[in-house]
Amino acid sequence: MTEQTAALTTVQKVDRELSKESVSSRLMALMPERKAARFKSTLLQIVANNRDLQKCSAPSIVGAAVQAAQLGLDISPSFGFAAIVPYNNTVKKVVDGRYVETKVMTATFQVMVNGWTQLAIRSGQYAKINVTPIYADELEGMDILFSEPILKTPPENGYRARGQKDMIIGYLAAYRLKSGAEKSIYWSIRDIEVFARTYSKSYKRKHPLPIPDGWKPDLFSTGIGWEAGWDAMARKTLLKQLLRKWGPLSTEMEDALESDQASFDDSLGGFAYVDGIDNETGRDTLSAPEDEDMPSAEVEDEGHETSIGDDEASVKALFR
Repeated sequence: MTEQTAALTTVQKVDRELSKESVSSRLMALMPERKAARFKSTLLQIVANNRDLQKCSAPSIVGAAVQAAQLGLDISPSFGFAAIVPYNNTVKKVVDGRYVETKVMTATFQVMVNGWTQLAIRSGQYAKINVTPIYADELEGMDILFSEPILKTPPENGYRARGQKDMIIGYLAAYRLKSGAEKSIYWSIRDIEVFARTYSKSYKRKHPLPIPDGWKPDLFSTGIGWEAGWDAMARKTLLKQLLRKWGPLSTEMEDALESDQASFDDSLGGFAYVDGIDNETGRDTLSAPEDEDMPSAEVEDEGHETSIGDDEASVKALFR
């Protein structure tokens, strides 16, 4: 079977899955008919353009898409709200009376940076929310009393202005509530890499701890996932940690935290975690347990929390 034939077969299966009464009625209950038609068309196009996604089952693909619709997040890649990401999952099957591991491509639902921002603003509690990289010429030092980074206004012709991503040393996520309350967290590049190597099974297989000397992330990649899109995952991870641990959460945001990076075994049923699940406890480890600190092994600069705000129009307001 040629790749083109396989792609057409998968698209057709997804199309048939979308046409089922249970799925169609669910989508119609979530959105107007015209929007539902565009949603279906977008999903079919996404599948047709992604060879790895074509290897996933149609129910898992549609299940992930329906979850995005449930949260009111557009799946079009141009918006950056939500994505359906194929994952090469390891499963165990019984063959001749013994367990045999095999790889099965599985579709997973992921909330992207813009999706978390959208859900926060939609809750009606957040006035402003942002996540930004911090460059080497923007960090003046550390306030050892309050464990806060001391930030400088970005120089007019500094690393940020020149787009020198190799000079990024960390990321800062911040929100300001309509009540005036503010919260932010800062993690260094190495903080984030330790998190990825600790909580993502697929990533740590290729990149185990400790982090080697001279390691640097690829901040110019534009794909999805730690391997292909480190910068996007760093932003998402920090923003998700900020909201999960400190932000007031709407019901939609709680649902998103629960279903983010999960796979759906059918179009309308339950879900499971395939990349960040602890086989011993059954907990979602990609989010990091509430009762555990962010791992610090091999970290040069520990993550710090600050209490500054941000400005949607300009990152400079982060440094006021």
